[in-house]
Amino acid sequence: MMGESPGENSDCVLTLVERKSGYLLIGKLQARTAAETNGALLGLMARHPGRIRSITADNGTEFHWYGQVEAVSPVKFYFATPHNSWERGTNENTNGLIRQYLPKGQRHGPSHPIPMRSNRHTPQQPTSKKTWLQNTQ
Repeated sequence: MMGESPGENSDCVLTLVERKSGYLLIGKLQARTAAETNGALLGLMARHPGRIRSITADNGTEFHWYGQVEAVSPVKFYFATPHNSWERGTNENTNGLIRQYLPKGQRHGPSHPIPMRSNRHTPQQPTSKKTWLQNTQ
């Protein structure tokens, strides 16, 4: 999930979402580069060894060094077809929800803290997939 301006000085967020449970890992990137992405990705994976088996990424330049991650871990990378965001539907939906708390164009760091909002959920935003499934049956 990237900010508005790509490049060396743009804050961005790396999100990994497990499809079935909705478990979310978020990492902050100081720049939208392949090196920064790989560092954050390996850091997130180190916290959960053996739990991440595959990653389906978009075709952004930040994932061009995916081979380095595959070389040092058992994780297999897959790439969505260009302009077919529905192939990564869970991640795209999750990124949209995160945008409510981390809007594009706002810097977030030590001098720019992340704004805290109420964690109340509206009926359109269930607290979990299990709750959603129960409410739809």
